[in-house]
Amino acid sequence: MGKLATAERVSRDASDNFVFQRSLLAYDRAAEIVSGDVLEIGTGTGYGIELVAPHCDRFVTVDKYAAGGDRHAANVEFRRMCVPPLGFGDESFDFVITFQVIEHIDDDAAFVREIARVLRPGGRLILTTPNAPMSLTRNPWHVREYRIDELRRLLSEAFSAVETHGVFGNERVMEYYEHNRRSVERIARFDLFDLQHRLPRRLLQLPYDLLNRINRQHEEIQQQLRVMRQRTDEFNQIIGNMQEGLVLLDEKENVLSINAAAMKLFGVEENCVGQSFLTVDRNHEISLAIQQALSDGHAEIRCHRGGRVYQFDLSRIDSDGRVVGAVLLASVIVIFRYPLVGLFTDDPTVARLSANVMLIVALFQPLQMLSVITSGALRGAGDTKFVARVMLICVAIIRPVLAFSAIRLITQFFTPVYAEAAFAGAAATLTYWLAYEAPEWALLGAWAASLVDMALRMGLVMKRFNGGKWHSIKV
Repeated sequence: MGKLATAERVSRDASDNFVFQRSLLAYDRAAEIVSGDVLEIGTGTGYGIELVAPHCDRFVTVDKYAAGGDRHAANVEFRRMCVPPLGFGDESFDFVITFQVIEHIDDDAAFVREIARVLRPGGRLILTTPNAPMSLTRNPWHVREYRIDELRRLLSEAFSAVETHGVFGNERVMEYYEHNRRSVERIARFDLFDLQHRLPRRLLQLPYDLLNRINRQHEEIQQQLRVMRQRTDEFNQIIGNMQEGLVLLDEKENVLSINAAAMKLFGVEENCVGQSFLTVDRNHEISLAIQQALSDGHAEIRCHRGGRVYQFDLSRIDSDGRVVGAVLLASVIVIFRYPLVGLFTDDPTVARLSANVMLIVALFQPLQMLSVITSGALRGAGDTKFVARVMLICVAIIRPVLAFSAIRLITQFFTPVYAEAAFAGAAATLTYWLAYEAPEWALLGAWAASLVDMALRMGLVMKRFNGGKWHSIKV
């Protein structure tokens, strides 16, 4: 008797993944519990053998069809038989596991009694079966399905203690279950005469298998489409927030995707998607670069656009050994402070202030590097207290005091009233300048305080380092 291929035989196919993972969970749990001599009834395709067998002294698997799986392990035995009865002596096993089997057994009470008979005193049965209220339609391969109270009542006839648990999915699993339920309802609505409950179950097995496979594959395709849409949305969100221009092209140089920065750069709308890149930009150099990238794998050029210099990097996209397109990345090249600030603001006042602050920052960067490196060397030599005192004095006292003083002096000294009194008559223009430019100078004064702090800190740690006192410090 060969292996039976039905929807009841769980496979590792993508369309069976939901059922496979649910079934695998039972084996994972059983592997944590079993020991000694273990009997499995209903081995199926045998995917659970490799999980359970390593935890047993002897693992006997039973199925009415030839089982798959790793049956060649030293402690694994396979017996082909129809149950009940079980062809084993009394008290032969420490554990019996049987997953998704009892619903297929005609005489379920005899099945349970046989399991109790082959278990040793203190032995345990681990059993799973579908929860009837969760079934989406009649399964013609099942003789019956159980509610919790029905299953407890059946097992209590042969076992003194029965413990029941439920298997529940996370949000993603329950979302799949809900999609599956709606899909089944769409099929079941054609059963106007409720034939699924009126016809003998054996007449329904073939159409059930066919529809079940179709539905699972349909759900798998829908799930893949949902994932693709989600990833597409994530991709569009990422490229939409990029400062660089990004254009995806196919192998015929048609636009597949273009982000907001690229649309602004080339002066086009989103409706250019699907059209040739020549409709986006007719620059001959860029066109040649695209052709070179598709041919050689990579190309790069620089072009002037809107008073800025842009670097265009183009790379070929390959899939399965063939060219499928290219990606164009456009980034602005900035080397001076005003163009750099212009990337972030169009406000002339903010741009002027930021550009001047950048000069101060550029001045104290070398000082900061020297200070950090020298301070690190002193700390490494064990002169940690001196470095801590310098940091405390400079950062917590000198910098705030200097910054506050600079802001205070500039904003109070150069007020309109004082300026008018001090520079009356011919100095009216200077008065206006001091009155309205003072806040900007106050900001620069605060940054200048940071520059003084950094210079002082660098001087102190360099003097300490050159003095060599750290040579005598014991750690």
